[in-house]
Amino acid sequence: MIRPKIKIARDSDSKVIQEILQANQMLAEGLDWSRIYPSWILAEWKDEIVGCIQVLVGYPTGMIPLWAVLPKYKNSGIGIYLLWAAEEILRQAGCDGFLGITDSGQILKKLERLGGVKIGQFSLIMKRIYKEERDGQRNKDTNSAAATA
Repeated sequence: MIRPKIKIARDSDSKVIQEILQANQMLAEGLDWSRIYPSWILAEWKDEIVGCIQVLVGYPTGMIPLWAVLPKYKNSGIGIYLLWAAEEILRQAGCDGFLGITDSGQILKKLERLGGVKIGQFSLIMKRIYKEERDGQRNKDTNSAAATA
């Protein structure tokens, strides 16, 4: 598994994000990409930006609507590292969980092990973000409501 460097994208990184999305046929044409900070995270491997994920803070759930890796790096683990980084940002922001959209068979195979559940028929995923309680214990809601949706 590749362990990429993860960093927050700056507005000047918008072109590379567009290129990654275009390589995955996910780019919505005609949008203003001049302001992307602080909503995007990048994965860098050997001085090349190889993946990106959009992280949107919301309550009770955050969202990761766009998430892509360059085709030559698919199934290398980069997408998982991006997911973990997005989850950490959302946890620190106080989100209770997040929704994400994917068609990645690899992510869907690992979803339960990652603590997520598939909801809906379009591979909309939800993952609980555990927070530390005052007594140092983690809240352990098992997504029972989401699992039956």
